Amino acid sequence: MVEEKGVMAAQSLLLARSMMYPTVYGHHVSRIASAMLVKAVELEGLSLEEIRTMDEVDLVARLRRSEKDEVRELVKAMDDRRLYKRVLYTNRDPGEGAVEELRGELEAEFGHLVLVDYPPKPKFEEKNAFVETENGLRRLSEVSPLVRSLVELKDAHWRWGIYARADVREWVERFLKTFLD
Repeated sequence: MVEEKGVMAAQSLLLARSMMYPTVYGHHVSRIASAMLVKAVELEGLSLEEIRTMDEVDLVARLRRSEKDEVRELVKAMDDRRLYKRVLYTNRDPGEGAVEELRGELEAEFGHLVLVDYPPKPKFEEKNAFVETENGLRRLSEVSPLVRSLVELKDAHWRWGIYARADVREWVERFLKTFLD
């Protein structure tokens, strides 16, 4: 809850965060690196309990000394800044079921050489914060036209992607054409 005089500060905070989505959080390079790290963790079979006890340095060190070739390969590619390449990067949402089916097909065909990144859409829960006005409590989105606009725009920069190691990218593109047609 904020007082009416705090609405401007709340708007500024939400505007700044909204602008960070396309330029930082949702930037394709950030998404690709994150997807590669997540895949390495999955392949290594680390539990959430193990991960919670590690910082970034511990996690990467553990993955670097993995007994699994695929894990070491992913980490080395990240270390050498040889990130996977975009094959598909779109805001057209076919739905989680279709994406999961496609993920299964790609994993069966290409294994860890292709990654599917289907992030959750931004929620923007702060729109529901209360503002104490002279007329009583109202939602921030009711008081602020800017916040209403940000809520409407929240999905505009959302993207999901398919990324592949550079040497298999063309094969993946051909596979997708066959699969999606």
